[in-house]
Amino acid sequence: MIFLDLCFESPAILVYYERMKPVRTVQDIVRRKALATKSGDAKVTFKNAASVAMEVFKSSGARIPFLIWFAVILAESIFLIKIAAEIIPRQFISQLSDVAIKSNLAAIVSENSAIVQNVFAPLDSVSTSSATSSNEMTAVEQKAEPAEPPPMTQPALPFKTTSATATSAAVSNKKTAIQPSKPKPAQIQTVVTAKSLIDATTLSTSERRDGPYKVELKTNAGTYGVISWDLGKTQFTVSPSMPSFSISYSCNPSPNMPDHDALDQSPMFNVQTSYKCTISLTPTSGNDRQTQSKQFSFTTGAGQLFITSQSSMNTVLKDNLNTGGFVFRNDDIEPVTVTGIDIDVSYRGLDTTDSPLILRFKDTATELALAEYNLENLAADPSISYAHSGTNIHIPLSFVVNSASQKLLPISVLGVHRLSIYGVNPIVDITLRKITIDKSANKIILSIPKISWSCIVPIGAYNPNATSGPYATGQACL
Repeated sequence: MIFLDLCFESPAILVYYERMKPVRTVQDIVRRKALATKSGDAKVTFKNAASVAMEVFKSSGARIPFLIWFAVILAESIFLIKIAAEIIPRQFISQLSDVAIKSNLAAIVSENSAIVQNVFAPLDSVSTSSATSSNEMTAVEQKAEPAEPPPMTQPALPFKTTSATATSAAVSNKKTAIQPSKPKPAQIQTVVTAKSLIDATTLSTSERRDGPYKVELKTNAGTYGVISWDLGKTQFTVSPSMPSFSISYSCNPSPNMPDHDALDQSPMFNVQTSYKCTISLTPTSGNDRQTQSKQFSFTTGAGQLFITSQSSMNTVLKDNLNTGGFVFRNDDIEPVTVTGIDIDVSYRGLDTTDSPLILRFKDTATELALAEYNLENLAADPSISYAHSGTNIHIPLSFVVNSASQKLLPISVLGVHRLSIYGVNPIVDITLRKITIDKSANKIILSIPKISWSCIVPIGAYNPNATSGPYATGQACL
């Protein structure tokens, strides 16, 4: 309908329309001439169409109805629309709004090929607008970071945009694309030398089981890991594929050396003593045999109180009395006073109906009792027949262990009468759980904190001449 309105508004169309009307009066002739004069170029524009129409009119001698005239005009309009549709890119037209389609098609009817040139001009021309800057930056980004080929449906030329967001995004992408990436630092392979090893070595001390301290060394060998060693070794090896280094040292004051048959040949350092030691590494192969040294200064810690059971004590339970004991060894340079012990006690198969069962702690110097505890008062153990037990029993007592010395704490069990029940073997166990002393710096180590007395009740008569069995081995309860 838009094209029909434009056609009716054109002067050439009006002239053609007036000529098609029948002439009845003189006024009709004057009206035709006036309209022909005003039309001007319209005669040239539609000359062929008007001539054809007039020839048909004159030859036929009949009047063309209005519907036939309307069909001719409509056919010309459709022809022009098809030409314009083939010239203008379809993808471009599909993205235009409805208002743009109407205005452009109206211009095509009136100006023909000139409008077609104006449609392509914005795509081919180079503009200095902000949208052009955005497109140029996009091109830079594609050069700096090549992407995959665009799909076939993508237009050959991107549509321009004046959006500020698109422009700023393109600028950001351009900056990201043109920034050079920082190269990763190359890993430098350092050569392991005597100096690098001794510089990467740290020293610490740990207390030996027998009392004094020993020196422990750790070396961070980089890719080869951390290597632990001590002064009891003579060779330092990083890797089987690398040469070894000989170890030497000198200390002030000098440490104590272990016995020649001891398993641990590390030098022994006294407790609570300050030392200065120079430790050296010397390559055993290669051109550089220079010794590299490092001095360490350290002070050893306090001594320990080491408690074990005395294995030479009698561990066979006998009537009326059995003895045992714990050995307290003080490795510190100052005396230690023991103020109490905590124990667990259990017994089985002993008769306490006629006499008490006494646990006694004695002083070895005076043979006097330091403390006593009545075992017959222990509660019955429901898990075992004819058994009694108690845990965390605190025994207050006091005795002194001199510096760098040891002392025995004898323990006796009195009134050990067995039950006259066959198959129930008498046994007494004492386990040392805790030691209380007057110093907090000393370490307390319970190495073998348990004493056991036991005997076997044999089935049958006692045979003093037996060469085998519990009577012969002394494990039977006589």
